[in-house]
Amino acid sequence: MDEKELLKKAFEYGNVPSNITYCFTEPCPMKNKCIHYLSALYKNEKTDRGDAIFPNALKNGNCKYFAPLRIVKMAWGFDKLFAEMKVKDAPALRAEMRDYLGSKGQYYRYKLGQLKLLPEQQAYIKQLFARYGYDVEFDYFSEEIDFTKS
Repeated sequence: MDEKELLKKAFEYGNVPSNITYCFTEPCPMKNKCIHYLSALYKNEKTDRGDAIFPNALKNGNCKYFAPLRIVKMAWGFDKLFAEMKVKDAPALRAEMRDYLGSKGQYYRYKLGQLKLLPEQQAYIKQLFARYGYDVEFDYFSEEIDFTKS
């Protein structure tokens, strides 16, 4: 399934964040690769208001709000991370992960899959574990649209 089809399905199933910024700028040369413009094409017909990028954001064929439609490999679940770990290292690693992810609650949301880690977050966590001498993997993965810049 290509990126646009995956985005269309996400809108059909309601698997999109509520804070998407839409763009309706037809003459934009980047519109077919921009998550803002494509989201406006696939939005639910009942959606009749929200944040928007105005046409004057397009200057000389460039838009400072351009965000490419990107499919990424998201990860969640931490059981494998801690499975082969020495007991003495676990508390420090958990504390550093909680600090990085924002809070104890956020940590558990990522652990349970309510939130999913972007590739950049996965790389940071793997480097964190590597500093302690561990080569680790997350429990689950899925290919999803990156809505972080939408």
